[in-house]
Amino acid sequence: MKNCFKNCLIITLVVAVICAVVYFIYLKREEYLDLEEDFFDDEDDFDLDEDLLAPDREYVPLNKASEAAEEAEEAEKVEEAEKVEEVKEEAEEKAE
Repeated sequence: MKNCFKNCLIITLVVAVICAVVYFIYLKREEYLDLEEDFFDDEDDFDLDEDLLAPDREYVPLNKASEAAEEAEEAEKVEEAEKVEEVKEEAEEKAE
């Protein structure tokens, strides 16, 4: 009787260990498949051509006061050049 009980206990333990290993492998496989689906879903969302395009915006200059002064100087230079052209035209008309 002891021998029969001992054999049944050993067989039960071996079957339990095998079932535990199969269950563990099954759970890990499901987790792996879920992660794999998540990774492959992200690949469809990317369009690198649009990501690599340069933005259509201008940046704000850090030294705005000096830029305003430069613009004023340029405007003065343009006005002076126009005045010089007018004087040259008047001098050419008088010379003729």
